[in-house]
Amino acid sequence: LSFRDNVPRWIQGPNGADPGARDFLHGYYACTLGIDDEVARVMDALRRLRLDEDTLVVLCSDHGEMGGSHGRYRKGIWYEEAIRVPLVFRWSGVIEPREFTFPATLCDIVPTVLSSIGATVPEQLHGDDLTPLITGVGTVDRSTAYMVRREDGLFQWRGVRNERFKYCEAVNFPDLGVLFDLARDPWEEDNLVSLPAWSDLRDVMRAELQGW
Repeated sequence: LSFRDNVPRWIQGPNGADPGARDFLHGYYACTLGIDDEVARVMDALRRLRLDEDTLVVLCSDHGEMGGSHGRYRKGIWYEEAIRVPLVFRWSGVIEPREFTFPATLCDIVPTVLSSIGATVPEQLHGDDLTPLITGVGTVDRSTAYMVRREDGLFQWRGVRNERFKYCEAVNFPDLGVLFDLARDPWEEDNLVSLPAWSDLRDVMRAELQGW
């Protein structure tokens, strides 16, 4: 088992009551393999019943897992390990295999599914219809995706992410925020939020956050 580059050495092995990231990830990846097996059963059943070309399959997750990155486990933080999740649409004969770095959110699933089956998409939905993008017939007009961690409690945070940059701020701690260049710093170890050279980008993304 290999670790991501941002998993510090002190958390990789047993440390007091903590069994360490290695044992933790063994269990996490075992759960992931279990999900893979169950998804395979569903897909096999669709093919056996000759329904695979009449069925839109959507695979996603509600959150990721830190797994020792930045010395943390589980979720609730703005790092990519916790917020970047799978979002896969599969419809044999309708959607060609392709991959996007478009800043989508889980709120996009409902309008996309409704549009795909020809149903009316209610205007009050927060998400966008990704059908033009995933079918290759057009684009979706969005520059950033909105992220939020709950609206109560002490550590509330909100942020926006585009294809390259991420800006997040803590609601109750105005001086605690992050700005990451994910192309240059994929492990999010260099916070640019307070550097004068990046103040213009920070202000632009802060305004986009306020817009959301």
